[in-house]
Amino acid sequence: MNTTERWNKIVEHFNKHFNDKEEVIQNLWENIFIEFFGYSMFGEEIERHRNIRIGSTERVITDIIIKDGDSDLFIVELKQHNLSRSSAMELQLMSYLKQLRLDTGILVCNKIYVYDYDYSKGDDEQDYAVIEFKADNPNGVQFIEMFSKGAFKKSAVEEFIRSQNKSLEKIACIKNELTSELVIDLLKTHFADKYGATEFDKVIEHFNITITPKYASTARTVVERKPNQTEEIRCWIRKIINEAKVRGDEYVDIIAEDIKRNKFNDAETVQVCNAMNSIMKNEYRGEILNQPPSGLSTTLKIRYYFKGECFVSDMSNKISSSEAIRLCRDNGLDISKNKTFASRNKTSPKFWANPSVNFLQRDWWLILNDFRQNTLFVFMIPANTLTKSHVLVRSDKPHLIDLTINCDDNSFEDSRSKIKFATWFVKKIEY
Repeated sequence: MNTTERWNKIVEHFNKHFNDKEEVIQNLWENIFIEFFGYSMFGEEIERHRNIRIGSTERVITDIIIKDGDSDLFIVELKQHNLSRSSAMELQLMSYLKQLRLDTGILVCNKIYVYDYDYSKGDDEQDYAVIEFKADNPNGVQFIEMFSKGAFKKSAVEEFIRSQNKSLEKIACIKNELTSELVIDLLKTHFADKYGATEFDKVIEHFNITITPKYASTARTVVERKPNQTEEIRCWIRKIINEAKVRGDEYVDIIAEDIKRNKFNDAETVQVCNAMNSIMKNEYRGEILNQPPSGLSTTLKIRYYFKGECFVSDMSNKISSSEAIRLCRDNGLDISKNKTFASRNKTSPKFWANPSVNFLQRDWWLILNDFRQNTLFVFMIPANTLTKSHVLVRSDKPHLIDLTINCDDNSFEDSRSKIKFATWFVKKIEY
């Protein structure tokens, strides 16, 4: 039986047991991991309902933990197949991951959700991939290939999630850019060469061309967190900035409340604020004009500067974190999610960064971008090489390290802790 046939069998079992209770689902998926993924229950590679002692109490938590010897590989949380994913299910799985200090989790309900937990992010910011129970689904086939016995690699799971989310980001941008005006402009370009622009303008006056989503009036019975709505919001912000550029403006002010009212009234406030802050952090120089103590409110107001100040307008100036990581991977470096990216400050020869203290407990990649030299300096600090006592943390946020690394110092010394990061230098990449 090849991998596609194995996936199609799983789909058959999913449909057969669509309305069954969790007890039945538990037995079913234990057998699925035995039959189709190659794990052994007798070899103690499949552990069900582990008891974990928390304080003076003991409680059952995980449905399934897949193991390799004494090492836990990943957690599987099971729900009835007829249930849609909810935030409660998601938070339950993430709680288990954090308690067991694991990265990879699988939630099975009406779809399969694959998580790669990033300890530098909040629970509501975690990325995941979605796999539908459909025959011949290539994502389902890849799911078996990734999680089969002897094949599991966290890096493959990371890439699977990253690839799916990148595709969804592109789709979100296309949806935002697909307007009636764009269609008319494209039609005009097509017909103008053949018949003339003036003639086209006269003809188009007699037509109404509108772009609306299919099934837009259909009521949704289930509301789930939209996995890529933050990226849709970022696309919309970029569109507003580009419109301001065309007008010749030097900056534009954007308020979270306006984003919700004008375009994304169903978006969560945290998604809007995260999108606004990420644009300021990674793409355009920004100034926060109004921000509540929590930092997450519809009153958040940011001014984006772009006349001669775009952070990533081209590769010869500055590059974004994702572009830097791609360059590292193109140069043979297997950058993990435990990473920090910092660019040279425009007015001071410093790299400023605030990585999580938790990074010290794992292999930690530090990527410094000197845009004046068009060069990335890459470092890898092995797990537990540094401890919290070696670094200085922010007084207002003690869970974050406060780094100020000198740009023009070959030792790459942090001026605060006096740590010389050149000790862990890996590679210099010119772009």
